[in-house]
Amino acid sequence: MRKAERRYHKPCTSRKKEAIKIKKYKKTDRCHLQKIKEKSFSLPEDFSLLSNPEDVKSTFHCIREFMIANRGLRMKIKIDARNIKNATADAVMYLLAMLRDKRNQNEGIRWSGDLPLVDGARRVFMESGFLSYVNSLNNIIKNADKVAIKNGKEVKSDLAKAICDWVIDKIGCTRNETKFLQKTIVELMENTKAHAYTDDTDLLKDWYLFVEKRSSKFEFVFLDTGGSIPSTIKKRFGEKVFGARQVDLIESALEGGEFRSTTKLKHRNKGLPNIKQKIEYGHIKSMVILSNRAKCELYKENNNLVIKKDEQKNKLYGTLYYWEVDTVKLKGEAC
Repeated sequence: MRKAERRYHKPCTSRKKEAIKIKKYKKTDRCHLQKIKEKSFSLPEDFSLLSNPEDVKSTFHCIREFMIANRGLRMKIKIDARNIKNATADAVMYLLAMLRDKRNQNEGIRWSGDLPLVDGARRVFMESGFLSYVNSLNNIIKNADKVAIKNGKEVKSDLAKAICDWVIDKIGCTRNETKFLQKTIVELMENTKAHAYTDDTDLLKDWYLFVEKRSSKFEFVFLDTGGSIPSTIKKRFGEKVFGARQVDLIESALEGGEFRSTTKLKHRNKGLPNIKQKIEYGHIKSMVILSNRAKCELYKENNNLVIKKDEQKNKLYGTLYYWEVDTVKLKGEAC
């Protein structure tokens, strides 16, 4: 009988040891014990950083403020895009950058959302490559006239070359005629890496790239979620003492030069001046730069270069570049 009792008590001791291993929540684990914070955000009807920058940036700012206010807590955030009537890849790309930020994932944020009901806006989301980066029940639509969103941290020269090959296949130009495009894309990738550790952005420092061919032009969208141009450009003494408008700093960056590059390397800071030069030559039809609170538009008017500057209210973390390349001008261009 005693032997049986020993056999009976042995598993009981084992269960006590297992009970001791049960995790006890600490104060730092309070997010597991508190109620989930839920919030729905409706995106503007004109969901475009190009045509409606203030409203779109304001919406992104509200989302960011909600995340900051509830940091350390579990959150459910719904992105309601059903009322969007017009959408462009630039705004979709920036939304994707917010959703993919790993720090947001570590905070325990669960994202959900709806696509636009209007067919044209809905197709922008579905054809841009957005759905390839999120969990969705919707089918991904491939469009031969679009290079779906590409993403990275490092410089990808092979990708820049592949995009130029795609351009060559589309219009039958030569590699020499697309050389400036390859150099520009690589330079923008290098800028992202060089400014990856600045403090004026709370997004992870990545780059995103999207290209679309339309009837007579190519549209390039490049998003750099690293430091903005006004925060990374090397400032002159007077600019430090008296301050300078952000749009004026961007205009200065377009002029280039070793002095304006914080890396102090002679081969750097060539991307923007190269694009500006191509606008002056007429090979690039126009360019828009959104960085921090600055918006600059560059285009030709009466054979002269025009730089339209707008100091805006709301802030964009990082820098968005949008430029158009004329297909007719591109063919026959010697770079």
